[in-house]
Amino acid sequence: MRLAILLAAMVVIGAALPGGCVGNRMFNHAPEDYLRTFTTEGGVPYGVVVVEFDDQGEPWDLGQLDAAVDLIRRLNESSEHGVVLLQFIHGWKSNASREADSGARLAWFEERVAELAQRSGRAANLPTTGRAVIGLYVGWRGRTYSLPILIDASFWNRRVAAHRVASIRLLEVLTRTANAANEDPDSKCILIGHSMGGLVLEKTLGPALVSGVLAAENQGGSLPLQYDLIVSANPSTDALYSKQLIEVTLIKQ
Repeated sequence: MRLAILLAAMVVIGAALPGGCVGNRMFNHAPEDYLRTFTTEGGVPYGVVVVEFDDQGEPWDLGQLDAAVDLIRRLNESSEHGVVLLQFIHGWKSNASREADSGARLAWFEERVAELAQRSGRAANLPTTGRAVIGLYVGWRGRTYSLPILIDASFWNRRVAAHRVASIRLLEVLTRTANAANEDPDSKCILIGHSMGGLVLEKTLGPALVSGVLAAENQGGSLPLQYDLIVSANPSTDALYSKQLIEVTLIKQ
């Protein structure tokens, strides 16, 4: 009886797999999909750019990165106080789709960028238009299935993929866009990684930060950071790794 139940369960799961699988693919092919620009009622321009990575940590299309850099520079040039660049790396159970069956994390992020732009327009110490806001959404295949039971079972597989997304190419994306924002010294740069996105953040920036801190220490100075704020929220990182990163980069500073 137990064997029959097990076999039946395997058949059901096997039948569900093809229909419930979210393929390893790029979601935003056209420029109007991966680059969206808006203006608030108060006149603050803002935009959302998507840069997508495959399961091996390779960008699907570096044209997405070029579009992000171009937008940041354009808004920098037209702003009296630079821009706010918000970089976001999503976590498990999400990807770069706006659809509800993919977690809709991108749609959620676009709403947060719009709220930030509205707040920028109300800032008392800035002109009426405030700082322009650019949201950079780093998309990867954190969601491989649309069926709940299969999504939950994907944790370890997606954690391995997250380690591959924490790549040299991602460091390039984060650095190039932050450098573009900081071409105006009045700009603000924020980086947030959530859940497995926090793991990606720490594994990507960790080695670069440690090297920079130790080099600055050797020269008797401090490390100039590109960011005004870095948040690793509920990261799926080993606690020992986070402890070492904090001790070397923060305590030494």
